Amino acid sequence: MFFVQIGLNISVAQVPPTANNIVEGGKVLVELVKVFKKNSLAQGTRSTDNASSDLCFKNNTIDNLYIEFSKRVNDSTMKTLPFSISVTVNAHECLLELSPSLYHYKVFKKNYTGQVLSLEGDIRLVPNEKMEREIR
Repeated sequence: MFFVQIGLNISVAQVPPTANNIVEGGKVLVELVKVFKKNSLAQGTRSTDNASSDLCFKNNTIDNLYIEFSKRVNDSTMKTLPFSISVTVNAHECLLELSPSLYHYKVFKKNYTGQVLSLEGDIRLVPNEKMEREIR
């Protein structure tokens, strides 16, 4: 028993104090990661509570596309929105966290002579929806 006690004292005495600092620092780092992970999960649930929606377009045409959006202000007036997207050939682009509403979109094909209106229509976004549209 005496030799076991001496062996333990020697092994503890041989551990440099920096090793203890490293172990304690690791424990603090683990605790910080847990705190930040909880905050990111809370923010993730908060984003679903705000009822925003995502809208994505995939371009399967041979032309580059430019898509403009507008929103109905009243029965006769549409307001062009400041965001628009350019979708290159075989690309996929998204607009994130849009408010649920009725949107009007216009798809223009970009070619050497300029832009030509190719397609237009309406999209109704409901809360917490991820809508994907493929343009051929």
